[in-house]
Amino acid sequence: MGIDIMLIIGILLVIAACVLLFKLLESVSQAVLMFNIALFVILLMGGVFLFADFKAFTDSFPQKEKIVLIENNSDIASAALLKGNTPEILNPAPYAQAYQKKSFAGLIGKNQTIIVLKQAMIDKANGNYGDLQEMFSDTRMMIAEYKMGNAMIYPEPVSFKLIRFIPDQILQVKQEKK
Repeated sequence: MGIDIMLIIGILLVIAACVLLFKLLESVSQAVLMFNIALFVILLMGGVFLFADFKAFTDSFPQKEKIVLIENNSDIASAALLKGNTPEILNPAPYAQAYQKKSFAGLIGKNQTIIVLKQAMIDKANGNYGDLQEMFSDTRMMIAEYKMGNAMIYPEPVSFKLIRFIPDQILQVKQEKK
């Protein structure tokens, strides 16, 4: 009889261990499920916010006045204000000082954007204002140049801060026809 009691106690212990393990795994799986749901909601809200920010930027970009600065060898070589189709040449000195400090806050108006272009981007446009204007009208082209480091935008939208992490395949940019 001693073996029968030991067998029954062993079976009861195994059953108790299984029930306890099931309860423990059930609460862990619920915690994991709740964490995944919370993470999904946070990522979804972040995605909606980023899309809205990017959409607002792309919708307003063509209408905004743009102060375009040309950077050559870590210095501002020239500055122009783009209003519609006519550029207005500006004195680059105040912008050069602000560029060195990385602070343009006092130099722009409410409806303006400062764009710093590296010489490499100007070379792509062959120094032609019309080609640059075409680049500005193609938001995807501007984003590609931004990702390559050939353009800087101030004030920098939140979506642009995160664009650096988006794979290039998602932002398929049309190649220029030559």
